[in-house]
Amino acid sequence: MPPPVPPAPPAAAAPTAPAPQVAAVSDDAYPALPYSDFLANGDDEGRRQAFWVVFHAGEKEARTFALNRWIPVVRVQYTSAGAPGEWSANGVIGMKGTTDVGALLHELFHPVFAASEFHTAGDRDGAWSEAFCNVFRYYAETELMHEHPTKWQSSIDRVVAMTEEQALSGGEQWRKRKYVYPTSVIIKKMGPNQTLSVWRQHWFELLAMKRQAGGGAVLDQFFGYAPPMHKSDVPR
Repeated sequence: MPPPVPPAPPAAAAPTAPAPQVAAVSDDAYPALPYSDFLANGDDEGRRQAFWVVFHAGEKEARTFALNRWIPVVRVQYTSAGAPGEWSANGVIGMKGTTDVGALLHELFHPVFAASEFHTAGDRDGAWSEAFCNVFRYYAETELMHEHPTKWQSSIDRVVAMTEEQALSGGEQWRKRKYVYPTSVIIKKMGPNQTLSVWRQHWFELLAMKRQAGGGAVLDQFFGYAPPMHKSDVPR
């Protein structure tokens, strides 16, 4: 039997941008993932149950960003290859057995970003997907995790305090330019001591800005940074 799901958190403050569309995202429209399809190929039931509680709470929060667009998660499974966590467009999330639960929160925002105009427009804004998922993870960890700051949040906080030159020096250029530094740029602009509710409000405001621009790319100019689209774009 799956572990009991905790009571729903208090409702967040209503965003300034289109709340009626948010209300269209419901459990009736997007049925919850059954426990039988959640990390069923692992052998640590205690870890599975702990991740399940965070998954349920994280997915509930992610859906509030989705307007009437959401790609349902149909399975979460352990994988031995690839990134620590990886979402695919068919609704499957793969997780390495050693991955911490925060990476699951990151993957839960991919269905939101992929269904949004930032991705579907097919322009430069799509390069911000990993950073936006990281920002959701950052604020979700504050509200959903017992430890604060988490080890991962602390690593982001260190980059927030750096200059661009400092943050992008040294190796691991793809990870720094695609994931870490653009995450720090967003958090620096918002402020680290914010909440999911505030990030949700910013998300809707950015979507509105994109629509007002006629659907063209807006994020590079707004944040003053251009994440790489592909690994081939990154200097070696």
